[in-house]
Amino acid sequence: MPAAPLSPQAAGIVLTTEHPERRRGPQGGTRPPYGAPVRTHLPDGTVLSWRPLELDSIVRYAIDAEYADRPLPRALTRRFGTEDFWTRWTRGEVCAKLTDTPILLWVDTYGLPADPAAGTALRVRSFDLAGPDGRTIRVSAGVAGGVVAGR
Repeated sequence: MPAAPLSPQAAGIVLTTEHPERRRGPQGGTRPPYGAPVRTHLPDGTVLSWRPLELDSIVRYAIDAEYADRPLPRALTRRFGTEDFWTRWTRGEVCAKLTDTPILLWVDTYGLPADPAAGTALRVRSFDLAGPDGRTIRVSAGVAGGVVAGR
């Protein structure tokens, strides 16, 4: 069976906006069924969802995003620096989701290197996307199993 590529492109990410008064489920809720798009929520109600084009050999997949101009958390930047922080953070979040590891445990164990998936079976890709208001959204998406297209 051929390995499935990780191909999150801007065209593959769906942006929607939730009504601000819509009740959301508890954080850390259940994972969507296999084959369904995964989602991540931004503070303003923007939702990004993604599903790999091919699911062959992919065990899990995840997405995370933050606005690139969002203020940096001081406690974390003191520890990990400010350079390309949101890219490193969203990559760490994706790896944590793929391994069912709480993000703070992931950060304590692996830190926030430029490529937290290096040396693992995880494949993560990061890129920028224009939000509905023109702000830049830093997006990372990844899979467990399969191979990354273009890597």
